[in-house]
Amino acid sequence: PSPDPRGGQRRRLSMLDLRTKRVTALADDAAWDFGAPAWSPDGQRLAVVATNTGRVHTALGQLAIVTPGRRWQLQTAAWDRDVLPPLRWASAGDAVCFTAEDRGRCHLWRHALGADAPGVLQ
Repeated sequence: PSPDPRGGQRRRLSMLDLRTKRVTALADDAAWDFGAPAWSPDGQRLAVVATNTGRVHTALGQLAIVTPGRRWQLQTAAWDRDVLPPLRWASAGDAVCFTAEDRGRCHLWRHALGADAPGVLQ
């Protein structure tokens, strides 16, 4: 077998319906690892940390939004910081807060959905 730099340990995101015991895949991409899921206040979307481990095993975590029944979407693809869990939704469900390091300090960031980049809160 060929060596796998990720150790074969990538994480997929699935949802279990407790009533029917049916498992539905929400985010399953061979090149990506998904972690730290957080449901939006309305229960319609998940914020996750997505890491492109297929490109490089030391890839930075990026904020992604998963909507059941749709393809997941990166929110911070052009951002050069590592999104760190836990992820927390704004009460209105229009933004996600998280921590990330910048110049040797760990700040609290807020990313409004659809914005180009997160803004620092602290």
